Amino acid sequence: MGVGRYPAPVPHDQTLPTPGARIPIEGTLNFRDIGGYATADGRRLRTGLVFRSDHLNGVTDDGLAALAALGLRTVVDLRRDDERTRQPSRLPDGVDVVWAHADAADGAAPGDFLAQVKAGEVVTVSEEEVVALYEEMLEGAGGMFRAVIEASARADEGAVLFHCTAGKDRTGLSAMLLQRMCGVSEADVVADFLLTDGYRTEARLAFLRTELEPLGIDVEGIRPMIVAPLPAFRHAISWVEAHGGAEAYARDVCGVSADTVARLRATLIA
Repeated sequence: MGVGRYPAPVPHDQTLPTPGARIPIEGTLNFRDIGGYATADGRRLRTGLVFRSDHLNGVTDDGLAALAALGLRTVVDLRRDDERTRQPSRLPDGVDVVWAHADAADGAAPGDFLAQVKAGEVVTVSEEEVVALYEEMLEGAGGMFRAVIEASARADEGAVLFHCTAGKDRTGLSAMLLQRMCGVSEADVVADFLLTDGYRTEARLAFLRTELEPLGIDVEGIRPMIVAPLPAFRHAISWVEAHGGAEAYARDVCGVSADTVARLRATLIA
């Protein structure tokens, strides 16, 4: 299968035709630019600087060439050690990798989730559990989010990619914080988050049905862990706003300096 090409480098004064459009890096399902969205002051987030994705274990040789064409300099990997061991990334030569997992994010990828489901260790996952998981990440994974924010503030030195396994929970909250710190509206941030369902979720559910239904396991019981969980995401945004907003959260919980916040905005907002 041929891979679509993303112009490299993307001119930083231009925007994607459709913000949130999937970038066809062969071997990924949920690779996209966080930019292109309008900010509250009438400007826009630059494109070609900061990207988000699911895991990179399946990246093909064509996909590697497309990654290299992005001018990628830094990858912030939000996964646990066992996730990285099970699905090691394929990356172009010369890319710096920052490991940024936090224990508070463990529930976002609870071990080998599929193995646990097959073993009967996980039968159902409720929306309420995922809401609690997102709040726990915001409360306890400030260092993980700080790594994303600090790397993104330096994206003018070379493109940055952050990712977890599915590219929706740890990655989705990271993207939300960056976008909200730069003044992207809640509506656009939510719409960007939900794109995961079109790009990845249905393919993942179809795969799980072939794996689990012959074993008598109901995939619907674990749906809240597979989809982009809108109730949890809206709760996360409200939680951040209740703590003073994304900038205050980055400062007070993540330990991000005012200089880094200023550089992030100068780098990402056109």
